[in-house]
This record gives sequence, structure tokens and C-alpha cells, in this order.
Amino acid sequence: MAADDTCPICDEAITNPICLDCLERELGHWLLTIGKQPMMLRELYRGFPEAGTRCVICGEESSVCAHCYCEEALNLIKQTAPELEEDFLSHFNYELEVPFN
Repeated sequence: MAADDTCPICDEAITNPICLDCLERELGHWLLTIGKQPMMLRELYRGFPEAGTRCVICGEESSVCAHCYCEEALNLIKQTAPELEEDFLSHFNYELEVPFN
């Protein structure tokens, strides 16, 4: 497996290649459907290269895995709107209950 297929945050293989733009768009849509303002998490990953695995939705490249992006989103939700945690996990559960190691 090429190094580009590995997430720089968790150092695991990217097995569900969805780019940060597509994840952010889906998260924003989910928040709007439940009457909340979208949160922009893209800033958290500004330092990482865009090149990596091709997104299965849009074809763009991304180097951060869906698990790590959604884990950061979940942490933000726990801090700002803990009542949304269960609903978030039902829509964006990229093995968030199973820690990598």
C-alpha cells in the first residue's frame, strides 16, 4: 500500500476514501436538517496535504480519513451540543466506538 493511502493522523489505511469537502458538506446538510447551523471543521486539517486517496464521491484527493474527521466532529458536538451525539453517531459512525491501536 502506498504512503498516500495512510491517514497522517491515525496512521491507518484509508479504507473509506471520502474527502474532507464531501464529509463537511454531509455534516452541514445533517445539521441543517435538524435545525442547527453547520460547523466548519476544515480548518482543523489545514496543515495536511490534499494529495492522497481519491474520494469515491467527487474524485478529489484527500489525505485524512473519514474516521479522524468524524472523531473531531464528534468531539466538537460533545462540547457544544451533547444532545446531538447519538443522532450524529447514527449518521456518521466511522467506527467511532472502536479506538484505533
